[in-house]
Amino acid sequence: MPFIPLVFLMFLSSGCKKNLSPARNLEGTWNTPIASTFYYYSDVCGNYIKVARTTMGMRWEVKKTGENTVDIDIYKTSSSSVQLLASQNCALYVPIVTPITLKGEISSSQLTVKKGNTVVGSFSFTTNNLTGEFNSNFDKTCLLYCSGMGTDAKAVTLTK
Repeated sequence: MPFIPLVFLMFLSSGCKKNLSPARNLEGTWNTPIASTFYYYSDVCGNYIKVARTTMGMRWEVKKTGENTVDIDIYKTSSSSVQLLASQNCALYVPIVTPITLKGEISSSQLTVKKGNTVVGSFSFTTNNLTGEFNSNFDKTCLLYCSGMGTDAKAVTLTK
């Protein structure tokens, strides 16, 4: 009888959380056919809130680094003027500077985007479409105050 618990323990420690193989090849160049709305966040007046809005076109250069991992270089291809959503005193933010290099983890048709160990985006993809969002930690920088960018859910669409 001690054999059954031993097999169960081996099963639990064998990496049950392993990512599924990618459903499609993500490697290559992806572009936004329509600019996406991004929000600038800041905590200069206390809470980390949306303080401004802009639209931005992007190009992603995706390179495979492992079976389930990619490097993503993001380039800004266009942007609109910034519209303030908070008082001018609270709307201090760091404008986006590209390229931004991020890491991606793929499981089946899902792409989790990370900056270091922090998840900054979540996307689903098909052969030619990539759709998802960046949370407010995307391009987050904390010096005297914290500033970052993010999008609404499913606000970013790219095509290959």
